[in-house]
Amino acid sequence: MLNSSEPIIKNRKNQDVFVSVEVSKNQKELIFISHGLGGSRSEEHIKSFVDTFREKEFTVISFDCTNSLGESYGNYENATDSGYYEDLEDVIEWAKDQAWYQEKFWLCGYSLGGLNIARYAKENSDKVKTIISMSPTISAEILETKLKSKLKEVDGLIWYSYISSRKNREVKLKWAQFIEDLKKYDLVKFLENLKIPTLILVGEKEYYCEHLKDISKKLNLEFGIIKNAQHVYSGEEQLKHINEFINKFINESEEILDWVDENDKVIGTVKKSEKKQRCASFRLSIIMVENDKKELLLGLRSRTNSKSGKWHVIGGHVQSEESYEDAAKRELMEEAGFESDLKLIHQAKIWEKRGAWVFCSMFLAKANGGFKVNNEEFDELKFFSVNYIKNNPEEFSEEMQLIVNDYLNSI
Repeated sequence: MLNSSEPIIKNRKNQDVFVSVEVSKNQKELIFISHGLGGSRSEEHIKSFVDTFREKEFTVISFDCTNSLGESYGNYENATDSGYYEDLEDVIEWAKDQAWYQEKFWLCGYSLGGLNIARYAKENSDKVKTIISMSPTISAEILETKLKSKLKEVDGLIWYSYISSRKNREVKLKWAQFIEDLKKYDLVKFLENLKIPTLILVGEKEYYCEHLKDISKKLNLEFGIIKNAQHVYSGEEQLKHINEFINKFINESEEILDWVDENDKVIGTVKKSEKKQRCASFRLSIIMVENDKKELLLGLRSRTNSKSGKWHVIGGHVQSEESYEDAAKRELMEEAGFESDLKLIHQAKIWEKRGAWVFCSMFLAKANGGFKVNNEEFDELKFFSVNYIKNNPEEFSEEMQLIVNDYLNSI
C-alpha cells in the first residue's frame, strides 16, 4: 500500500522544487533519489529505481533539481553541481518535518547525483545509512576529457551541447561556469574513509567504467557492471539488471553475521553489507561437491556478483549463531538445490588486506546430479576436473587455485 503525492517546495533561494513522494504503509527504510546533470525524476531509469525500492517497502523521495530539464525552477544553461547539491540538502531538510521521515536513511544517485550523495554522506555520516551511486561523476578533469568533443565555442563562450531525447531538441550548458564549480567536488575524497555500506554501479561501455572499478577496488566498495550499458541506462534488460543488483544489495543489508576476533571467538554482530567498511572478521563455509570421477561441481557466477562470468565453488557466509556445518548445508541447498552428508576436510585462517580475518571451513560432499541452479547466485552448475581448473585459471575466480590446492592437500 502506497500513499503518493507531488508537493512543490521552496529551496533556500525561494525557488520551486518539484518532489515526488511514495510513502510505504509498512515503511522499512527511507531513501532519497537524485538525478544527473540535466535529468529529472521522470526519466525512465529514475522511475525504475523508484519502483525497485518501493517493492522493498521503502518510502521513496525523488525530485527535480533546479536548472535541470525537469519541472523545477530555472534554466539548464545555468546548471552547477553546487546548485544540485543544495537542492538535495534542501529536500532532505524539508523532509525532516514530514511524518514519514526517519534516520538513518538511504541515498541513491545517478551521474552527478551519484557524486552529490557521496558528498552528503561524507558530511552527514550520522544521518546516512547506505548509499548506491550509479555511474557517478568522478571529477572535473575526467568529465572534461569525456565530453570535450561536445564542447562548442559560440560568440566567445564555451557551451556543452547535445540533442536531448526527452526534449527532442538541442540543449546547452555554460561550460566554463559549470566545470569551474565542479572542481570543488571529487568522488574519491568523498568516498575514502566513508564507513557505511556503499554500492557503485556502472555501465560496461561507460567511459568511467575502469576508473570506477579501480576506485571501488582501492576503497573496498561493492561494485557491479551493467552489461552492454553506456552512461544512460535504457531498455528492459539493463533496467532489470540494475534491479537485480539493488535487490541483492538490499538483501545483504539485512543479513547478520557474527563478528569474530583473531581466535574466531564471537565479539559481536555485523551486517553483511557493512563488514568491509567496518573491517569485521567473519566466517565462511565452502563445499567441494565431488562426483564419481573426482570432478568438482562449480557455479558460473551470475551477473549480479562481483565475480560475474567466473566459475566459483559453492559456499558463503556463516550467519550469526550458525555453525560452519549448518551454513554449509544451507548454502548447498540454496545454491545447488540438494542435501548431502558433509565431511570437514580443511580449515583456514586468512588475513585480508582490508584489515580483517576470514575463517574458512571446507566440507566435502558426494553427488553426481539432481542439482537445481539458484539464478541469483549462479547462471549454471558444471563439473570440472582438477587439472582443467589448474590449467585454465582465466575461467575461474581468483580464489579457485588456492581453494583447489587446499582441497588436494586435504583429501
